[in-house]
Amino acid sequence: MSDVKERKFKGGQQHIWDATSISAFLICERKWHLMNFVRPDLPVYPGVGRKEYGSIVHDCLDAYYRAGGSLKAAFKRAGKYVELKDGRSNVRSYEGLFLLLALYHVKYRHEPATTLIHDGELFSEKRIEIPWLGTRFSGYFDLAETHQGKIRIVDHKVTSADITGAGAMRYFQLFKPDIQTYLYTVMGRILWGDDFDCLVINAIRPMSGGAQFSRHEVRYTPSELEEFTNLTRRVLRAAETLTNSEVIPYRPTGCGLYGGCDYLPICQFPPEARG
Repeated sequence: MSDVKERKFKGGQQHIWDATSISAFLICERKWHLMNFVRPDLPVYPGVGRKEYGSIVHDCLDAYYRAGGSLKAAFKRAGKYVELKDGRSNVRSYEGLFLLLALYHVKYRHEPATTLIHDGELFSEKRIEIPWLGTRFSGYFDLAETHQGKIRIVDHKVTSADITGAGAMRYFQLFKPDIQTYLYTVMGRILWGDDFDCLVINAIRPMSGGAQFSRHEVRYTPSELEEFTNLTRRVLRAAETLTNSEVIPYRPTGCGLYGGCDYLPICQFPPEARG
Protein backbone atom coordinates (compact mmCIF):
# COMPACT_ATOMS: atom_id res chain seq x y z
CA MET A 1 0.00 0.00 0.00
CA SER A 2 2.98 2.34 0.41
CA ASP A 3 4.81 4.39 -2.22
CA VAL A 4 8.29 5.77 -1.49
CA LYS A 5 8.05 8.60 -4.05
CA GLU A 6 7.92 11.89 -2.16
CA ARG A 7 5.25 14.45 -2.99
CA LYS A 8 6.75 17.96 -3.04
CA PHE A 9 4.93 21.14 -2.09
CA LYS A 10 5.49 24.87 -2.27
CA GLY A 11 9.03 25.96 -1.40
CA GLY A 12 10.26 22.35 -1.42
CA GLN A 13 8.28 21.72 1.75
CA GLN A 14 6.98 18.19 2.22
CA HIS A 15 3.70 18.08 4.05
CA ILE A 16 2.88 15.30 6.52
CA TRP A 17 -0.81 14.52 6.41
CA ASP A 18 -3.10 13.38 9.19
CA ALA A 19 -6.84 13.00 9.71
CA THR A 20 -7.22 16.66 10.70
CA SER A 21 -5.53 17.96 7.55
CA ILE A 22 -7.59 15.70 5.25
CA SER A 23 -10.79 16.84 6.97
CA ALA A 24 -9.73 20.50 6.82
CA PHE A 25 -9.03 20.25 3.09
CA LEU A 26 -12.41 18.68 2.42
CA ILE A 27 -14.13 21.45 4.43
CA CYS A 28 -12.18 24.38 2.98
CA GLU A 29 -8.96 24.47 0.92
CA ARG A 30 -7.93 27.84 2.37
CA LYS A 31 -8.36 26.60 5.94
CA TRP A 32 -6.06 23.67 5.13
CA HIS A 33 -3.50 26.04 3.61
CA LEU A 34 -3.54 28.39 6.60
CA MET A 35 -3.28 25.51 9.08
CA ASN A 36 -0.30 23.87 7.43
CA PHE A 37 1.71 26.58 5.68
CA VAL A 38 0.88 29.91 7.30
CA ARG A 39 0.08 28.70 10.83
CA PRO A 40 -0.96 32.04 12.35
CA ASP A 41 -1.04 32.34 16.12
CA LEU A 42 -4.62 31.91 17.27
CA PRO A 43 -5.85 33.23 20.64
CA VAL A 44 -5.60 30.83 23.57
CA TYR A 45 -8.20 31.31 26.27
CA PRO A 46 -7.37 30.54 29.94
CA GLY A 47 -9.20 28.03 32.09
CA VAL A 48 -10.11 24.39 31.71
CA GLY A 49 -12.81 23.65 29.15
CA ARG A 50 -14.11 20.38 27.78
CA LYS A 51 -11.18 19.92 25.38
CA GLU A 52 -8.57 20.57 28.08
CA TYR A 53 -10.32 18.24 30.51
CA GLY A 54 -10.36 15.55 27.84
CA SER A 55 -6.59 15.93 27.45
CA ILE A 56 -6.19 15.51 31.21
CA VAL A 57 -8.20 12.26 31.12
CA HIS A 58 -6.03 11.04 28.23
CA ASP A 59 -2.88 11.78 30.21
CA CYS A 60 -4.15 9.95 33.30
CA LEU A 61 -5.13 6.91 31.21
CA ASP A 62 -1.66 6.93 29.66
CA ALA A 63 -0.18 6.62 33.17
CA TYR A 64 -2.76 3.93 33.99
CA TYR A 65 -1.89 1.71 31.00
CA ARG A 66 1.85 2.29 31.14
CA ALA A 67 1.80 0.97 34.70
CA GLY A 68 -0.10 -2.15 33.65
CA GLY A 69 -3.57 -0.98 34.65
CA SER A 70 -2.52 0.69 37.90
CA LEU A 71 -5.11 2.94 39.52
CA LYS A 72 -2.39 4.23 41.83
CA ALA A 73 -0.39 5.48 38.83
CA ALA A 74 -3.48 7.15 37.37
CA PHE A 75 -4.21 8.87 40.70
CA LYS A 76 -0.63 10.09 40.93
CA ARG A 77 -0.88 11.63 37.45
CA ALA A 78 -4.25 13.19 38.33
CA GLY A 79 -2.73 14.75 41.43
CA LYS A 80 -0.45 16.79 39.21
CA TYR A 81 -3.48 18.61 37.81
CA VAL A 82 -5.20 19.15 41.13
CA GLU A 83 -2.18 21.12 42.30
CA LEU A 84 -2.68 23.51 39.38
CA LYS A 85 -6.20 24.56 40.36
CA ASP A 86 -6.86 28.30 40.71
CA GLY A 87 -9.74 30.72 40.41
CA ARG A 88 -10.16 29.95 36.71
CA SER A 89 -10.15 26.18 36.99
CA ASN A 90 -13.15 23.91 37.18
CA VAL A 91 -12.28 22.44 40.59
CA ARG A 92 -15.28 20.13 40.67
CA SER A 93 -14.10 18.54 37.43
CA TYR A 94 -10.71 17.88 39.00
CA GLU A 95 -12.25 16.28 42.07
CA GLY A 96 -14.53 14.22 39.85
CA LEU A 97 -11.47 13.07 37.90
CA PHE A 98 -10.46 10.71 40.73
CA LEU A 99 -13.93 9.20 40.83
CA LEU A 100 -13.96 8.81 37.05
CA LEU A 101 -10.61 6.98 37.10
CA ALA A 102 -11.73 4.71 39.94
CA LEU A 103 -14.94 3.78 38.12
CA TYR A 104 -12.99 3.21 34.90
CA HIS A 105 -10.67 0.83 36.74
CA VAL A 106 -13.59 -1.11 38.22
CA LYS A 107 -15.26 -1.47 34.82
CA TYR A 108 -12.25 -2.49 32.73
CA ARG A 109 -9.71 -4.06 35.11
CA HIS A 110 -10.71 -7.60 34.07
CA GLU A 111 -10.63 -6.92 30.32
CA PRO A 112 -8.69 -9.71 28.59
CA ALA A 113 -6.70 -7.24 26.47
CA THR A 114 -3.10 -6.26 27.22
CA THR A 115 -1.20 -3.14 26.14
CA LEU A 116 0.87 -3.85 23.04
CA ILE A 117 4.66 -3.67 23.22
CA HIS A 118 5.88 -2.28 19.87
CA ASP A 119 9.59 -1.89 19.09
CA GLY A 120 10.34 -2.55 22.75
CA GLU A 121 8.03 0.21 24.02
CA LEU A 122 4.55 0.21 25.50
CA PHE A 123 2.16 1.47 22.85
CA SER A 124 0.34 4.26 24.69
CA GLU A 125 -0.06 7.91 23.59
CA LYS A 126 2.28 7.30 20.70
CA ARG A 127 2.75 9.29 17.51
CA ILE A 128 3.11 7.10 14.42
CA GLU A 129 4.25 8.18 10.96
CA ILE A 130 4.01 5.99 7.85
CA PRO A 131 4.61 6.33 4.09
CA TRP A 132 1.44 5.99 2.00
CA LEU A 133 0.32 7.17 -1.44
CA GLY A 134 3.57 8.97 -2.19
CA THR A 135 3.66 11.11 0.94
CA ARG A 136 3.63 10.60 4.70
CA PHE A 137 0.75 10.25 7.14
CA SER A 138 0.81 10.55 10.91
CA GLY A 139 -1.54 9.60 13.72
CA TYR A 140 -1.50 9.94 17.47
CA PHE A 141 -2.66 6.61 18.86
CA ASP A 142 -4.03 6.65 22.40
CA LEU A 143 -3.43 2.92 22.87
CA ALA A 144 -2.75 -0.28 20.97
CA GLU A 145 -3.62 -3.57 22.63
CA THR A 146 -3.61 -7.27 21.92
CA HIS A 147 -6.95 -9.01 22.21
CA GLN A 148 -7.52 -12.69 21.40
CA GLY A 149 -4.30 -12.81 19.36
CA LYS A 150 -5.12 -9.70 17.32
CA ILE A 151 -4.06 -6.05 17.59
CA ARG A 152 -6.59 -3.27 18.16
CA ILE A 153 -6.12 0.51 18.19
CA VAL A 154 -8.04 2.13 21.06
CA ASP A 155 -9.12 5.75 20.74
CA HIS A 156 -10.28 7.47 23.96
CA LYS A 157 -13.17 9.91 23.45
CA VAL A 158 -14.23 12.14 26.35
CA THR A 159 -17.73 13.37 25.58
CA SER A 160 -20.76 15.05 27.09
CA ALA A 161 -23.11 12.93 24.95
CA ASP A 162 -25.27 10.15 26.35
CA ILE A 163 -23.47 6.87 25.65
CA THR A 164 -26.03 4.44 27.01
CA GLY A 165 -28.79 2.61 25.13
CA ALA A 166 -30.07 4.45 22.06
CA GLY A 167 -27.76 7.35 22.92
CA ALA A 168 -24.75 5.10 22.45
CA MET A 169 -26.03 3.98 19.05
CA ARG A 170 -26.38 7.59 17.90
CA TYR A 171 -22.99 8.55 19.31
CA PHE A 172 -21.00 5.73 17.75
CA GLN A 173 -22.59 6.35 14.35
CA LEU A 174 -20.46 9.50 14.25
CA PHE A 175 -17.34 7.38 13.78
CA LYS A 176 -18.31 5.45 10.64
CA PRO A 177 -17.73 6.80 8.11
CA ASP A 178 -15.13 9.12 9.61
CA ILE A 179 -11.76 10.34 8.31
CA GLN A 180 -9.89 9.51 11.52
CA THR A 181 -11.23 5.97 11.86
CA TYR A 182 -10.62 5.35 8.16
CA LEU A 183 -7.01 6.57 8.37
CA TYR A 184 -6.23 4.74 11.62
CA THR A 185 -7.56 1.52 10.10
CA VAL A 186 -5.30 1.98 7.07
CA MET A 187 -2.33 2.73 9.33
CA GLY A 188 -3.08 -0.32 11.46
CA ARG A 189 -3.11 -2.53 8.38
CA ILE A 190 0.17 -1.08 7.14
CA LEU A 191 1.83 -1.49 10.54
CA TRP A 192 0.58 -4.95 11.47
CA GLY A 193 -0.94 -6.52 8.33
CA ASP A 194 -3.29 -9.42 9.02
CA ASP A 195 -2.54 -9.19 12.75
CA PHE A 196 -4.54 -5.94 12.90
CA ASP A 197 -8.18 -6.40 13.88
CA CYS A 198 -10.08 -3.12 14.30
CA LEU A 199 -10.34 0.29 15.90
CA VAL A 200 -12.09 0.57 19.28
CA ILE A 201 -13.82 3.80 20.33
CA ASN A 202 -13.45 4.04 24.13
CA ALA A 203 -16.15 6.57 25.07
CA ILE A 204 -16.00 8.28 28.47
CA ARG A 205 -18.65 10.65 29.77
CA PRO A 206 -17.78 12.53 32.97
CA MET A 207 -20.87 13.19 35.10
CA SER A 208 -21.62 14.78 38.43
CA GLY A 209 -21.17 12.01 40.99
CA GLY A 210 -20.08 9.37 38.48
CA ALA A 211 -19.30 8.58 34.86
CA GLN A 212 -20.55 6.58 31.87
CA PHE A 213 -18.37 4.25 29.80
CA SER A 214 -19.02 2.47 26.54
CA ARG A 215 -16.92 0.85 23.82
CA HIS A 216 -17.58 0.20 20.16
CA GLU A 217 -15.59 -1.59 17.46
CA VAL A 218 -15.22 0.18 14.10
CA ARG A 219 -14.54 -2.09 11.13
CA TYR A 220 -14.21 -1.31 7.43
CA THR A 221 -14.46 -3.74 4.53
CA PRO A 222 -11.79 -3.80 1.79
CA SER A 223 -14.17 -2.01 -0.60
CA GLU A 224 -14.79 0.75 1.98
CA LEU A 225 -11.05 1.20 2.46
CA GLU A 226 -10.61 1.38 -1.32
CA GLU A 227 -13.18 4.19 -1.41
CA PHE A 228 -11.21 6.08 1.24
CA THR A 229 -7.94 5.47 -0.62
CA ASN A 230 -9.41 6.95 -3.81
CA LEU A 231 -10.75 9.94 -1.88
CA THR A 232 -7.33 10.54 -0.33
CA ARG A 233 -5.64 10.33 -3.73
CA ARG A 234 -8.00 13.03 -5.04
CA VAL A 235 -7.25 15.24 -2.04
CA LEU A 236 -3.48 14.86 -2.52
CA ARG A 237 -3.67 15.72 -6.23
CA ALA A 238 -5.85 18.76 -5.58
CA ALA A 239 -3.68 19.90 -2.67
CA GLU A 240 -0.51 19.70 -4.74
CA THR A 241 -2.08 21.81 -7.47
CA LEU A 242 -3.41 24.39 -5.01
CA THR A 243 -0.21 24.69 -3.01
CA ASN A 244 1.73 25.62 -6.13
CA SER A 245 -0.93 28.15 -7.12
CA GLU A 246 -1.19 31.82 -6.20
CA VAL A 247 -4.93 31.47 -5.64
CA ILE A 248 -6.19 29.51 -2.63
CA PRO A 249 -10.02 29.40 -2.76
CA TYR A 250 -12.32 29.14 0.22
CA ARG A 251 -15.64 27.39 0.68
CA PRO A 252 -18.33 29.59 2.28
CA THR A 253 -20.19 26.49 3.49
CA GLY A 254 -17.28 25.67 5.80
CA CYS A 255 -17.11 29.04 7.58
CA GLY A 256 -19.80 28.25 10.14
CA LEU A 257 -19.15 24.56 10.75
CA TYR A 258 -18.42 23.35 14.30
CA GLY A 259 -19.09 26.74 15.87
CA GLY A 260 -17.18 28.76 13.27
CA CYS A 261 -13.74 28.59 11.67
CA ASP A 262 -10.81 29.86 13.76
CA TYR A 263 -9.23 31.22 10.59
CA LEU A 264 -12.25 33.29 9.49
CA PRO A 265 -10.76 36.61 10.76
CA ILE A 266 -7.68 36.02 8.62
CA CYS A 267 -9.80 35.48 5.51
CA GLN A 268 -11.08 39.04 5.91
CA PHE A 269 -7.67 40.34 4.85
CA PRO A 270 -6.45 40.49 1.23
CA PRO A 271 -4.17 37.62 0.08
CA GLU A 272 -0.93 39.57 0.55
CA ALA A 273 -1.76 40.23 4.22
CA ARG A 274 -2.70 36.69 5.29
CA GLY A 275 0.75 35.20 5.69
